[in-house]
Amino acid sequence: MNLFIGLIYCFVLHFADTEWKNVWSGDTASFLIEDQSLRLDAENTVSSSSISTKSDAIISSTWHLCGRMDLNPSSSNYLAVYLASSSTDVTDSTLSGYYLLLGKSNDEIALWKSVDGVQKKLGASEKKRLNFSKVQYDIVVQTDNDGNWTLKSKINDDEDYSVDFTANDKDIETSSYFILNPHFSKTRTKHFVFDSISIHSDFIDNEPPYVAGMDFSDSIITVLWSEKIKVESLSVDPGDALEFLGSDEKKTRFRIVKADSFGEYEIPVSICDIRGNCSSSPLKIYFSKGAKKGDVILNEVLFDVATGESEFVELYNMSDTWISAKSLSIATRKANGNLNYITPLSSDANDAIPPHTYIILSRDVENVCEKYECGDGAVSFSLEKMPALSNSGAHVVLLDKKDNVLDEFAYDPKMHSQFSTVDKGRSLERVSFDSDEWVSASDECGGATPGRKNSASSGKKEEIVCIQSFITADFPQIIIEYSFPKPDFKGTLSCFDRFGTQIGTLFEYHLLDREGVYKWDGTDDAGEMLPTGIYVLLFEAVSESGDRIRKKIVCTIGER
Repeated sequence: MNLFIGLIYCFVLHFADTEWKNVWSGDTASFLIEDQSLRLDAENTVSSSSISTKSDAIISSTWHLCGRMDLNPSSSNYLAVYLASSSTDVTDSTLSGYYLLLGKSNDEIALWKSVDGVQKKLGASEKKRLNFSKVQYDIVVQTDNDGNWTLKSKINDDEDYSVDFTANDKDIETSSYFILNPHFSKTRTKHFVFDSISIHSDFIDNEPPYVAGMDFSDSIITVLWSEKIKVESLSVDPGDALEFLGSDEKKTRFRIVKADSFGEYEIPVSICDIRGNCSSSPLKIYFSKGAKKGDVILNEVLFDVATGESEFVELYNMSDTWISAKSLSIATRKANGNLNYITPLSSDANDAIPPHTYIILSRDVENVCEKYECGDGAVSFSLEKMPALSNSGAHVVLLDKKDNVLDEFAYDPKMHSQFSTVDKGRSLERVSFDSDEWVSASDECGGATPGRKNSASSGKKEEIVCIQSFITADFPQIIIEYSFPKPDFKGTLSCFDRFGTQIGTLFEYHLLDREGVYKWDGTDDAGEMLPTGIYVLLFEAVSESGDRIRKKIVCTIGER
């Protein structure tokens, strides 16, 4: 008989008179080797025997069992095979594991689960599957990382495997032993034969547990771990803001004792999983609150994009405190006024938005940031079910956790600037945080400003100032700063020599940021460096309403 047991790999153990008992333990005296197979050879004073061997296979594993029962199974004569068990003793009231029953009164193949001695049937073949005077079986059991179980078999003269049942269960994540446990009457003590068994697992776990989520309920914080932890390994220092309440294999609980805590709070934590993978790193908890009206606003919307690019909505946390992302949802409004596709920003109570921070929402934030330059300090959420934004106009609605409206923006493509030559890929921006006016994002910013200051926003007075008016070897650029009294100015910057002849156009009819900086390196339209001398730059800008700004700037190109 060959026995393959191991994690990721299989090694081979041969049943030989002097070797097999080195691997198996238990009632080994009740078994013997016969024709390269293992046969039950028990006394008629007992009704069951069991032998076990070490096996940690349980997740993403395959068990292949071949053997025979020289009898018609019954409630007195049947086979139990513990595929995964926490104990070598099948009568242990604390045993946890998965096992097969072959036979019993229904003559079926069944998969059972035992958790601390409590039994539950997970699946079974059709009844009478094993209703033969003798049963030759070839059984394959498979499970994957998600707890999906499949059992298929060939019985007696079957040529092909048939799938007897599927089931789903992953309550038990560790195993220590594999057990053979035949049950028999006094006249059937030699009627169980085991020809071959193989056990294989593809499961690798070298990763320590991490925080999979948090739940905040009143003053209680529950930390949810990514996998079962070894409770006795947990070491925490909750500091002065929290009280440690206890832990089980999946959850650790704290009570907030410092009610005025807000922002990031770190707790030193050492922890191991049930397989011995350990880590020591701070547990970060973000104390936050639900948003109220005025705390978070809609700030930018990109609704018309090219194929392969992603829409986005930008929010801004106006408040001085951390806001719970779980307390916010984004939605659209139907023509009848009803809300549509309400999508929470997060399901994790520990996701929090710092004060005065931009928030980017998109089905694909990475795609947005590849197209546009996203701000470094922004918080982003990729929302798979974020509502689609119609190119023809719609209502974007920001909601609190009770679906009360915090902010709403009814956008329309006609809101784009008349100076905008291409609206596709161009967002609409709020002019300022305290304004309800929305305008087109500028050409200068690339058409959108996710996670950073809006191109339409300005805190400066109207001015055009040359802060670097000459070019030398040490100062390679002319630098002009500008700001406008309102957004939607279209501008042109022309260059003239000292005789008044126009020799270049640095930019023409650009939809400009409300405030910005322009740098000129002293080259003409062909990219050639102009000769040393005095030049005049003419900055002209006009708004949609016809307001005009005109400024001449004298500059010098020196030796370089």
